[in-house]
Amino acid sequence: MREAAATYRRTLLLALQQTDAAYLAAGGSTEQIAALQRASAAAEAAVGQARTLYGAGLTGLLNVLDARRTALALGLIDDAQPG
Repeated sequence: MREAAATYRRTLLLALQQTDAAYLAAGGSTEQIAALQRASAAAEAAVGQARTLYGAGLTGLLNVLDARRTALALGLIDDAQPG
């Protein structure tokens, strides 16, 4: 259970770091697009992993909501989409 939670945290941290990198790379459009694509993939992975862990009873709903919030901040998912 701790290992799964640690993996989730690492994935979420990576998504946040890549989001920051994407904002900082705003000067070059090619680099910006690549950074946003990496951030998008990481955020989507974090949401999926959080849902999986939650479904298995290995993490709380707050982690799922936090991952979704990160993805929403990137504009990756529609806020009207159910949990």
